[in-house]
Amino acid sequence: MTRGWRHGLAWLLAWAAWPHVLGAPDPMQEAQKLFAVGRPAEAAVVLAKVVKSGPVGADVWFNLGQAWSASGEPGRALWAWRQGLREAPRDPGLRRSVAQARQRAGGTGGHPLTQWLGWARPEEWAAGTVAASLALAGWWVVGWKWGGKWGGKGLRGLGWVAGLQVFLAAGWLGAVMGLRWSPDAVVVVREAPVALAPVPEAKTVRTLLEGSEVRGLRRHGDWTEVEWEGQRVGWVRTGHLLGDTP
Repeated sequence: MTRGWRHGLAWLLAWAAWPHVLGAPDPMQEAQKLFAVGRPAEAAVVLAKVVKSGPVGADVWFNLGQAWSASGEPGRALWAWRQGLREAPRDPGLRRSVAQARQRAGGTGGHPLTQWLGWARPEEWAAGTVAASLALAGWWVVGWKWGGKWGGKGLRGLGWVAGLQVFLAAGWLGAVMGLRWSPDAVVVVREAPVALAPVPEAKTVRTLLEGSEVRGLRRHGDWTEVEWEGQRVGWVRTGHLLGDTP
């Protein structure tokens, strides 16, 4: 087959497939239509597939949370909104949704460091730290070229830049540690029994309600030892949780 024929065949196949590409349903529009006609559970299924297909924006997580909330799945809704808040920590809709979901579940949310510093992502804190470090280095280079004679204003400026660098570095470290110590999973069943040991016959010491946020400590078979509200409470079935458990 000549090169021209090969090109012609390729164009023919592309032309034949083009209507199917154009006719492929947009999952976001499909989910929006399902939600609008009162089928939020089906909309959640569509959006969940979008999330699994690759990285998505905060708007997708917000819509997924809305769909799960309307479907009577408050735990899964809170988990979705939490993921969106990681992408857009200053989004007012996500912040309001997370706060309301936590209030209904009776939880206090993440570690205090996250509550204080969570208005910016760790990547943003890190970028600010790098920028301040470069500015500080540049100030030193300029002062060195002047023979180390900054003057009163120069020294004050140097102090401000150094202080900003320390603040941003501390913010970055605090944001990272806050995320590490914060809950990383959400209870997604109506009631999750907490057992003393990771065995079916172990005594139940308490029950965590749907939407409770926990931090997974370790796994043992189908069980995860969890920390709730800063206290180690016991073992929960891993299938009762949704999140990044160990």
